[in-house]
Amino acid sequence: MGEERKSLPTVRFSVTPEEIAAFADAIGDPSPVYRDEEAARAAGYEAQIAPPTFSMRMQMGFAHEIADAEGVDWELVLHGDQEFEQLAPIVAGREYDARAFEVGMRGRPPTRFLAIETDITDPETGEVVQRSRSTLICRDEA
Repeated sequence: MGEERKSLPTVRFSVTPEEIAAFADAIGDPSPVYRDEEAARAAGYEAQIAPPTFSMRMQMGFAHEIADAEGVDWELVLHGDQEFEQLAPIVAGREYDARAFEVGMRGRPPTRFLAIETDITDPETGEVVQRSRSTLICRDEA
């Protein structure tokens, strides 16, 4: 197959109802399934669920780690693209594992593109519940 992707260590994180509600407020999504367990259960979920973009909280920390290792100056970075593949909901009251992979840095100075993928996994089942990919546009000079 292709070359092996650089990866960061897996990070386990917990998801609370309060974090989900605060995130939904921050993005302006009024859906009750992000705020109320009864509404989420009525919609067919086991508990309150997180918006699909909730995992950005983890991915941004990984992006900083990877970009710092590449010598990227954060004052010269633009967010280029973001994709999410939701395979199962992220549910309040559960723990998940997150692992980031550097897909690669392409381009040449003064503009390069850094692609990062993150898998969010249910540690109980080993199943990936979400994959996300972001591309950062990195300038080498102002």
